[in-house]
Amino acid sequence: MDSPMEWNLVVANRIVARVVVSDTMVGWLRPRLTDHRAQAIDEYQDATFDAALIPIWLAELNRIRTELLGAARETIDRSQRLPHDPATRARILDELASRACAAEPHWAALLDAIGLLELAEEHGGSIDALGD
Repeated sequence: MDSPMEWNLVVANRIVARVVVSDTMVGWLRPRLTDHRAQAIDEYQDATFDAALIPIWLAELNRIRTELLGAARETIDRSQRLPHDPATRARILDELASRACAAEPHWAALLDAIGLLELAEEHGGSIDALGD
């Protein structure tokens, strides 16, 4: 059974945004995380991402996003006939890679989590990750 974990963005002691992260997404993320501080997340325990931890999580999730888009681009580049013009080819590859990633089950949640972390960093907030 998939138990949701809530990530609440807290700014000035108020919850201003929320993202639901499923335990299957945490399970999907865990082998992709390289920083031990991010790997330590337990989807069944509460945690706070403070000013020291937010940039770590943001860097990890952005790296994962970049790697997934890169892998999709490589697959498409090998399997599709694309125009030879470099600018046109790059635009088409970017669009097709974005579509391919959007079809992945955890892609939207990954982007939501990145957005929440960016907001936390920008507004000096923290994230309260509430486990099941």
